Amino acid sequence: MAAFITGARKFCCAAVLLFGVGAMAAQPFLEFRGLANASAGVRVGTDRFLAGCDEQNDLLLYRASAGGEPLASIAVSPWLGLTTRNGEADFEGAARIDDVTFWIGSHARSRSGEKRPDRQRLVALRLRDEDGTPRLELVGKPVTTLLAQMAAAPSLAQFNLAAAAKLEPEKGGGLNIEGLAAGPDRSLLIGFRNPVPEGRALLVPLVNPFAVIEGQPAQLGEPRLLDFGGRGIRDLVWTGREYFVIGGSSGDGGKSHVYRWDGHSAAAERLKVPDLQSMNPEALILFGTPEKPRLLVLSDDGGRPWNETSDMRLRHFRALWVNP
Repeated sequence: MAAFITGARKFCCAAVLLFGVGAMAAQPFLEFRGLANASAGVRVGTDRFLAGCDEQNDLLLYRASAGGEPLASIAVSPWLGLTTRNGEADFEGAARIDDVTFWIGSHARSRSGEKRPDRQRLVALRLRDEDGTPRLELVGKPVTTLLAQMAAAPSLAQFNLAAAAKLEPEKGGGLNIEGLAAGPDRSLLIGFRNPVPEGRALLVPLVNPFAVIEGQPAQLGEPRLLDFGGRGIRDLVWTGREYFVIGGSSGDGGKSHVYRWDGHSAAAERLKVPDLQSMNPEALILFGTPEKPRLLVLSDDGGRPWNETSDMRLRHFRALWVNP
C-alpha cells in the first residue's frame, strides 16, 4: 500500500528544517516557528527531506532551499501495528539505504518507568518519486521483537539489555535507543544513548535489516564501544566513507559534541562547534558528498521556555549547519 504525502496544516510536534549556507553567515542559529521537537530525519532529493519526531507518528516533508513550514505530512500510524490507543512509536533515529528509509523507536520505557510497547518499532518505508510528489510504501512488516533479540544475543550478554529495559530510560544503566545510520553492505548501525557501559557509547550493527523486516531473525554484529567522555549516542550518520556522531549525556543536561569516526577505531575526533553548547542536539541530516559532507544539526527545543505556549504559531526550534 502506498500513501501520498498531503499538505500539512497542523504542526503538533517536531520537524526537520533546512536552510541555505548563506543564512548561517548572518546568524549561527536557524529558527523555524510552528514546531518545537525534532528527533530524526532523512534526505529526500537534493533540497528536501522527511522528518520524524518523538511525540507523534507523522513524518513531515521540508524544502531545503526555503525552510519555513512543512510542505506536507503523512501519518504512518496505520503501518506501525500499534497496540494502544494514541500509541506513539517515539521515533528517535532514521537512516536511508537506497530508496528505503528506516525509522526506529526509542525502545524505552516512559520517563517514570512505565512500559511503552509501541516504542519497540523498526519500520521500513520505500520512497517513491522523490523529485516529484513523494510517496511512501511500507516494506515488509514493522519489527517489534528487535529488543528481545538483542537481549538474547550472546554477543550482547555483557550489557544485560533485558535488565536495562526495565529501568527508566535516563536512569543509570537504563535503555534508550536514539541513533540509526546506514552502514556498509546494506547494514544498519544502532546507537544507544543508554546504557553507557563503563562510560563508553554502545553501537550494535544490524547486519540484515532487509531480512528482518520480512520476518527473519536479526543478525547482530559485534558491538562497538566508543569513548566519548561518558556520553551516549544522540544520533549518527554515515557518509559512505565515515560516520559523524552526536555524543550526549544519557540523562538530562550535560554537553553534547559532534564527532568524526572512521567506523573501525575505538576513538573518534571531536569537532569544534562552539554554538552547539546552547542547543539540545538530537538529529543529524547529511547533505553534500562523501568528500565534502554538510551536516544539519537539529535541536530538540520542546523543553525551552519559549515553547511553553500552546500557540503553535509561536513554537519553534533551532538548527545549525556544520561543515566538517
